[in-house]
Amino acid sequence: MNKYKVSLKKGQMRNISSGLLQDANKCFHLEEYGDCVVAYNKAKQKYPQWKDRFELMEKVVKNRYPVFNYKYSYDAQVKSVHEYPKNFPEWLKLPPLRGVANDYTFIEKLRDQWIQKNGKDYTLGASIIVPVYNRSIEVDFVLAGLVHQTYPKHLMEVVIADDGSKEDIFKVYKKYEKYFSVKYCRQDDQGYRLAEARNMGVRCASHDSIIILDSDAIPNEELVEKYMQFFHVNRNIAMFGLRHYVTVEQLRPEDFVRDKNLIRKAKKIKSENNVTANIGDAGYSTDWRCEHIEKSNQAKDEKLPYRFFVGANCAFTREGFNRIGGYCEEFRAWGFEDQEFGYRLCREGVYFIALNDNYVYHQEPLAGKNDTDRKLGVSITKPLFIEKCPFIYRKEDAKQYGFEAPLVSIYVPLFNREKYIVECIQSALEQTIKDLEVVVCDDGSTDRSHELVQRYFGSNKRVRLLYQQNTGIGAASNNAVRNCRGFYIGQLDADDVLMKDAVERCLEVMEKDTKLSLVYGTTEYIDENSEFVSHGWNWPMFSREYLLTKMIVHHFRLFRKRDYMRTSGFDETIKNAVDYDMMLKLAEVGEVHHLNKVLYQYRRHNLMTTVVHNKEQKVNNFICINNALKRLGLSAEFNGKAWLKR
Repeated sequence: MNKYKVSLKKGQMRNISSGLLQDANKCFHLEEYGDCVVAYNKAKQKYPQWKDRFELMEKVVKNRYPVFNYKYSYDAQVKSVHEYPKNFPEWLKLPPLRGVANDYTFIEKLRDQWIQKNGKDYTLGASIIVPVYNRSIEVDFVLAGLVHQTYPKHLMEVVIADDGSKEDIFKVYKKYEKYFSVKYCRQDDQGYRLAEARNMGVRCASHDSIIILDSDAIPNEELVEKYMQFFHVNRNIAMFGLRHYVTVEQLRPEDFVRDKNLIRKAKKIKSENNVTANIGDAGYSTDWRCEHIEKSNQAKDEKLPYRFFVGANCAFTREGFNRIGGYCEEFRAWGFEDQEFGYRLCREGVYFIALNDNYVYHQEPLAGKNDTDRKLGVSITKPLFIEKCPFIYRKEDAKQYGFEAPLVSIYVPLFNREKYIVECIQSALEQTIKDLEVVVCDDGSTDRSHELVQRYFGSNKRVRLLYQQNTGIGAASNNAVRNCRGFYIGQLDADDVLMKDAVERCLEVMEKDTKLSLVYGTTEYIDENSEFVSHGWNWPMFSREYLLTKMIVHHFRLFRKRDYMRTSGFDETIKNAVDYDMMLKLAEVGEVHHLNKVLYQYRRHNLMTTVVHNKEQKVNNFICINNALKRLGLSAEFNGKAWLKR
C-alpha cells in the first residue's frame, strides 16, 4: 500500500495527508480495512482530481485484505419478566456461591476442620527452596531458623539452589544435614538468574508442596507448619507471608541454633531497601503490602491478588508450577519475576492466601548496602513485565496492542465454515479494544476454512491457528481456551460476527467487579449474506434459577479465564448444548451480569448445529441441567421426579 502513497507529489501529499488520507492510513494500520475503504471514498469526493489514485489504493486493500463494514452495539429491547421461572419448585433453594474471585474463606474453614480432626497428624512432605548467591552468613541464619520449625523434620527437605556462588555454601549447609534432609544444586554464574535458580530448585525437590525462602529471609518457627496446614486441604492455592526488617549483626548462627528465641532480639531497622519497604510510624521499615492487604480483607476482595505474591516468603504446589511452566527465565535482573509468575497462577484460577502472621525476618545486608541495584533492575524488568501482564503498568506503554500476553482472547471453534470464517475473525480484530488476540481451533475442517485463515491471517501476530482431528465442538473449545493468553476470554462462533465495541462494552462492566465470572449481552439475527433479519430473543435479566430451566445467556459472552479454569471445562461427550453446560458451570463459580446491549450478529442458516442436531439439542439440554444439579449437590432432592416440563 505504501508505494501508492508516494505517487502523489510532495506538496499535494502534505495537504491530503493532514486529513482523510491520514485517517485511511490509521485505519489500515489498525487492521480496520472497512473503515480504511470508507476513508478512501470520502477522499475521492473531497479530492476528485486524485480519484484514480484513491481508487487504486482502494483496489489494493480490497484485493489483499478482508474488507467488511461492522456495526456498533445498540440498546436491546427489554420486556418485563418474573425473577423466578414459574415451573421452578418453591421448596428448592440453590446453595450460595463459594470461592468467588479470591474469597478463600471456604479453604480456611476446611483447614480449621482438618486441624480439629487431625491435630498435628501431618502426612505431606514439604520442600523448602532457598535460592542462593553468596551471602553465606545470611544463609546460615536461614537454615538455623529452619532447625526450629514445628513441622515434623522427617517431612521436610531443604533445597539449596545455588546461582553460581563464589563463597563456600557447601560448608554452611553441611552443618544442618543432621537436622533435616538437604539437597544442593548449582548453576554457573552467568549473571542474575534468580528465576532459573528457583526453577532448578523446584525440579530438584522431592515433594509437591513447595515453599520459597530468600537467602536472607529467616523463617518464624511455625512458617512451614502454617503453609502445610492449607496444603493438606487444598492444592489450588498459592500463599504468601510478610517481612520484618532486622539486623543480625550482633547475633551468631550457632547461638541461634541453640536458642530459638534469640531471633526475637534482632533489632528492627530502617532498611536501605526503599523499593519494597515503607517507613512506619515507629521509625523502622515495614512491608509495603501490610496496609493494602488489610484494606482488601486479607486479599479476599483484591482485584489483583497476585501483586502481593513475593518470592522472599511464599508457597505453591508443584501442580500449579507445572501448569504454568514455572518462573519465566527471561527475567535476568532484579524485580517482577515473582509478580509475573503470580499473574499466570491467578489466570489459571489459583487462590492467593495472605498469611500476615507467617512472617520472615528479612536480614539487612551486613555490609550495609545490598549488592543488587534494585532500581537498575526494575528499569530492565519492568518493560518485560508489561509485555507479559496486562494490568497496572501497561497503561503507561505507548503501543495499543501486540503484547506477548494480551488483555483479551477471542476464541473461535471452527469446523467447515469457509463462507463465513474470514468475516468472523476480522470482526474480532476490528474491536475498539485492540489489546486482544484471536485463537482459532480448526476441528478437522474438510473445506477451505483452514486455508482461508492461513491466507488472510497467517502473518498476523494477533491470530493463532490451532488444528486437531475432528473431535467435536467441546474439545475444540477446550483446546482454544486453554491456549488463550488473555485474562478475559470472549466466545465467537465461526459463522457469527461481533459488533465493533462488543468487547469494550463487556469489559466496562467486568473490570469494575472482580466477583463477576461472566458478562453477556444479546444478539440480532443475520442471514447468509450478513443482512439483518430480526432482533434476537433477549431474556432481560439473569438469575441462577432461570438458567437451570433454559439457556438465557445469549451471545456475546466474556468470561475470566480464572473462572473457566475452576471448572471442568466444556463437556466433550455431547455434540451440542456445550455452551449451555459451560454457562451453567461459570454461574457456579462466580457472579453473572447481563448487559442489555445488542453486541453480536447471530447467523441463521441451514447448517447450524442447533438445526442439524435439533433432537439431540433438547436431550442434551436436560443432560446439562441434571449434571448441574449433581454439582450443586441437589440431584437427590428430586428423588427421580421430573420438575421441568419437556
